[in-house]
Amino acid sequence: NLSFVSNYVDTAETEDTEPDRNDLGLFQSVTGAGTVENLTLDTVTASLSDYDQFAPLAHRFLGTAENCHVKNVTVTGTATEGAYIYAAGMVLFCEPEETGGTGESVSLTSCTVTGLEVKVKGAFDTGGGLVGQFGGSTALTVEDCSAKEIHFEADSLRWVFGLLGYADYTTSKDAKITVGNCLVSGVSFKAESITTAGGFSLTGSHKNEAAFTFTDCHVEDASFECGTGEMGWVGGFTSGTNIRNTFESCTVDGVVFRKESSDSPCYQVGGFSGNTQNTLTEADKDEACKFDNCHVTGLDMQVAGPATHESAYSGAYLSIGGFIGTASQGWAAIENCSVTGTIDSPSYAGEIGGFIGGLGWNANQTISVKDCEANVNVTAGG
Repeated sequence: NLSFVSNYVDTAETEDTEPDRNDLGLFQSVTGAGTVENLTLDTVTASLSDYDQFAPLAHRFLGTAENCHVKNVTVTGTATEGAYIYAAGMVLFCEPEETGGTGESVSLTSCTVTGLEVKVKGAFDTGGGLVGQFGGSTALTVEDCSAKEIHFEADSLRWVFGLLGYADYTTSKDAKITVGNCLVSGVSFKAESITTAGGFSLTGSHKNEAAFTFTDCHVEDASFECGTGEMGWVGGFTSGTNIRNTFESCTVDGVVFRKESSDSPCYQVGGFSGNTQNTLTEADKDEACKFDNCHVTGLDMQVAGPATHESAYSGAYLSIGGFIGTASQGWAAIENCSVTGTIDSPSYAGEIGGFIGGLGWNANQTISVKDCEANVNVTAGG
């Protein structure tokens, strides 16, 4: 059994430029030369406060982990206004500490997290069932891993995912992330507002330049429950896709979206991906996002949003879709993909589509959809 309690006391008389925090885990840091094998952590608790960062195995991990398992993790805490808490099921950061990175290669093989419950008052910002954040110039390989019974609850959730969390690769064009034969099962997100969240992983914003490949990766029984706040950039598999993102034979089987309030925004929500976007030029369009043989089954989307564009969120494209919420800005290729289920939105001013919600805010783009199918019952108003 392991227990971590936040007890940081700042005794400095000078004014800090960085927020005070605890960096918590069995190891504070594992370097690129480090290897952790055949380790099991069972029954782990953490009580956190403002800006604390926690993961059971390591706060920062840049080595190799094989056959490691974490079970029965409970994270509680309170973040005061303007502060936040980070946490993940196994390791928090798989990235160099310095911006830009130093080229470390991180590998996670046959690792599992079973039973992670995060319940925070205030803001929870950055987390994942296995890894919380990865980036810099690190190459990351994740194979034969799983996260099961993963639950995140807070007043607000942002940058939170079922397996791999926030992808920080804005300066790392050569980074390669390879994820194969991984499973997320029984993952839930509950908060007054949910932004940038997904059942499996984040693959980056439109400024992200890393190459991601997901093969035979699956999400089972995911749910997103939003209260009175906004819901945006949310997907059953990923919140959004980017340059050089490839999804092959990946599935979402059973995904529930709930948002009852029509007084707050709802945008870029999809059964598989919240959006596709990139800043590629036509000369580089072969590097666009690709979906091949990916499927969503058991979609159950009941969301409300503003009934007029005047009251809607002006900073995002208003659309929801069975497979992708918004497919705009740049290039994407979607082939042999499908979605089945229901979409019910009684009051919504944006676009709604059984397969793609919004398409084409950029006139210089190409979205290719080939041999795809949507069997979705759509009920809409507004």
